[in-house]
Amino acid sequence: MNTEIPETSTLSEEDEIAQILEHLPTETDISVEVPSKGRTYFAKGGTVDLKPIHFEDEKALATGNRGRDFNPANYLLSRCVKNVDVDDLLLVDKIYLLLKIRQISYGNDYTVAVACNECGAENPLNVEIDKLTVKNIPDETDVFNIPVELRQIKKEALVSCPTVAEEPYLSGDKIYDNLWRFVKNIGGNTKATVIAQVIKKLPLVDMHLLVNALSLDKYGLQPEIQYTCDSCQALNLINLPIDENFFSVS
Repeated sequence: MNTEIPETSTLSEEDEIAQILEHLPTETDISVEVPSKGRTYFAKGGTVDLKPIHFEDEKALATGNRGRDFNPANYLLSRCVKNVDVDDLLLVDKIYLLLKIRQISYGNDYTVAVACNECGAENPLNVEIDKLTVKNIPDETDVFNIPVELRQIKKEALVSCPTVAEEPYLSGDKIYDNLWRFVKNIGGNTKATVIAQVIKKLPLVDMHLLVNALSLDKYGLQPEIQYTCDSCQALNLINLPIDENFFSVS
């Protein structure tokens, strides 16, 4: 029978923890230039500071209040964006920041299974985040007064790029009743009540021009990815899947 008494450590508990975690990677907080170049958040432009997702963040995400309006992406942003109010973020910047948070938290590679558009076979696709295309908004573009030529009624409109706080107005069919909130001017008229009534009478072509302008999809992350199916060799063009698996280890 072993009667030896284990040696008592002379280290403090804090020092014991530090000893165990001696190879813990140093903090990987980063500052990034967003597609809007931060000029709507900072007086003269600037960078957005991010921290990686930690254990406590993932735990809070898994156990937090998941009510009807719970948005996991926005919740993560609120914990990982350090110097900007998340509600003030432009949506065109939001997607890019989620991408960078994923990169500094789990690494540059993102592996996802996608179904071939031709044969339906599942393909494992490895995406290198730093090779995705990101286009900045030109300095001369006023993101709160984006000109849109309405072809059918032959008038110009000015629309405002949505923020995270305004995102609920864009979900599902809500956009149709709330489009007026983002249209600041039609044909020189800036009255919200007039704009709301005009929108209801717009031809579909012009209404879709307004809706499409809100996304600023020609700027920010360009999510299209091309790959060849392993089974049928068909060439596929898909948008990068950003779902619940995006924030997990590939």
